[in-house]
Amino acid sequence: MGGITISPNKSVNSPSADEFARLENAVRKLVDQHREIVGSHADLQAAVQKKDQRIRALDEQIRDLNQRRQDVSKRLDDLIAQVGQLEELAAAKEEA
Repeated sequence: MGGITISPNKSVNSPSADEFARLENAVRKLVDQHREIVGSHADLQAAVQKKDQRIRALDEQIRDLNQRRQDVSKRLDDLIAQVGQLEELAAAKEEA
């Protein structure tokens, strides 16, 4: 019926010792490459985490500096308004 039959009298080609050695070397190289990639990945993850922490710290610093800038701007506006009031009072006294 279309199936493959192997005669018991015929030998099946088995891999030679050289072929096993080549296969073993190839597998070792792949394992070494995998270890190297895993190590590189871990290093990159640590670097990204460090950069993320730095970004968060800088974002917080930016928020703080923006708040200080707004506070200073408001204080300056208040001082300018006070100077304006003092000038009006001085002008009113001179007229009187």
